[in-house]
Amino acid sequence: MTTCNLLNHEQKKKKSDDKSRIRRDFTAIVHRIMGKKASLFSDGSPTTINNGIIHAEQLSKHENSNKLMSGNDDYALSDAAWIHSNISEILDVDYAMTNVSFDDQSSEEWELNIVASIYLSVFIIYIVPYLICIYVVVKAKDLINKPYYQILLHMALADVVQIFNSLFSCVFTLMRNEEPFWSNKLAGALTDGCWFLYCCLAHILALNRFVSMYFPLKVGEYFSARRTKIIIGVAWVYGTTWIGALTVPGYTFMFFIEFYTWDYAENYGSAVARRLNLTSDMFHLTVLVVWYTLIFIKLRQKYDVCLVLLNLFSTVVFIRK
Repeated sequence: MTTCNLLNHEQKKKKSDDKSRIRRDFTAIVHRIMGKKASLFSDGSPTTINNGIIHAEQLSKHENSNKLMSGNDDYALSDAAWIHSNISEILDVDYAMTNVSFDDQSSEEWELNIVASIYLSVFIIYIVPYLICIYVVVKAKDLINKPYYQILLHMALADVVQIFNSLFSCVFTLMRNEEPFWSNKLAGALTDGCWFLYCCLAHILALNRFVSMYFPLKVGEYFSARRTKIIIGVAWVYGTTWIGALTVPGYTFMFFIEFYTWDYAENYGSAVARRLNLTSDMFHLTVLVVWYTLIFIKLRQKYDVCLVLLNLFSTVVFIRK
């Protein structure tokens, strides 16, 4: 996407430069003619110049008067003849460039609308099932009181806020990124902060599963109702801290329409936040891999024990028969 935008920018710049060069050279010739002979057009009518383009009708109208020039006017007449012979070509170039610019603008409009539609579709596709799941968990009294489902519920809430990232992207794309800066900054701070909240809750969930597998008799003690609320509260403090930090001037996570994506701004504070984000993500990924590797090992052991017991039971039944 970025490469296409750069190529389009270079093509537009080249067309604009060619157009400016043609108009500049043409205007210079017209001005030189006017300097050589102010009375080039014998009837005294004014010469209309529009962006360096002299109207072909005027040159055609005064063609006969140009033929009357002689002596020192030969140089001016040669330039006038050149202008008259090339005026249609220059006008065609100007018209073609105008149409190309219009086509490029139309293509860009289509691109922006398509990107905005994709973001809106992603938002709708994900938000509906998430809200249904949250509703089911909240309404099921036998689930909402269990620590595991309480953690899942808060993870779902953090995910819902991040899903709104797609809706913000749709709006900012349709607005051509001309929305107030503070709205872009706050939207980025909210969604990025909820990402850190989600990562923290993912660790708590992995720890809950680990304790359930290795210390099943202790899970009720370690994840009591009170302790679970405290741990979840700590996760929210962690995520809220990131939200607050990204609202401070100089630390910005925002939407860039040039790349149709979210990223940190190009300044020192945002660069520091980007490095901290990367470090945090690597830490979360590494620790989660460790947690679930240990859980997988325990599950595999239980699975093997179950197979042994099943085979033993089958053998006993076969012998009795």
